[in-house]
Amino acid sequence: ATTPSSVRISSTFCGRTAPITPAGTPAAGLALTGIYACQSLDIPYEGLNRATSGRPSAIVAAYPGGATGPDGTVITAPTGVDKLGPIFSVLGESRWAPVNILQSEEDQNPGAYVDNKAPAGGALVLVPVVSGSRWIDNTYDFRTGYTPPTDGGSGLTEGAEWFYGIAPAAPATAFNGGPTHGIPISAVNDFYNAKAMQSDRLGNFIDITIVGLFGVSAFPAPSPSRSGPSAAPARASQPSAVKPPNPPVAGRPAASRPAPPR
Repeated sequence: ATTPSSVRISSTFCGRTAPITPAGTPAAGLALTGIYACQSLDIPYEGLNRATSGRPSAIVAAYPGGATGPDGTVITAPTGVDKLGPIFSVLGESRWAPVNILQSEEDQNPGAYVDNKAPAGGALVLVPVVSGSRWIDNTYDFRTGYTPPTDGGSGLTEGAEWFYGIAPAAPATAFNGGPTHGIPISAVNDFYNAKAMQSDRLGNFIDITIVGLFGVSAFPAPSPSRSGPSAAPARASQPSAVKPPNPPVAGRPAASRPAPPR
């Protein structure tokens, strides 16, 4: 029998391997070891990639130029792999009738799990102390309004990475997302945007941008008494102390206040 010069094996998701040079002999068995370059595919996928064998066009085999079989005829390259059936003889040499491989048998082929798909879903909203004000203070925890995405592959990493920016630029400055976020104070409540970047354990990620813009105040958020952007709240003024009039002194006429002009 003639050994193929190269073989490519298809798979359930990652396409075919690069050309594989078989090891061994037809009599003792051929070993095929190849790599599926799943990272080159643009189709996001999470799941098991398994080598295919009995399906149409599962195998692409090439033979040396002019190669012939035992009877001298040109070899027809196989497009799949069959299992051995009943034995028979050709010119005194043993042969086996090929039998199609069942799908249930092909499902036992070697495989590996693949994940090149980003997490999906999730949400990030502002939950200010005063609802609707779009103001936060420097103790605000962005995680209170964060709903993580879901991932059906390798699983999410623990926690998200956080970024903020001055609108309309995209959030690009890293911060911790927690109650010591350190975002500078702003003059208006539509100054900043923010996002959470959540990754899975293989580095696929999704950006979840906060709904709407916000401002940062050093003082408690103001009441939403007007719509649209508002100026940063000022510190509440303290009432000034009123100095009582001097008491009258014995022997001295009391001071009188002149009447206002008419």
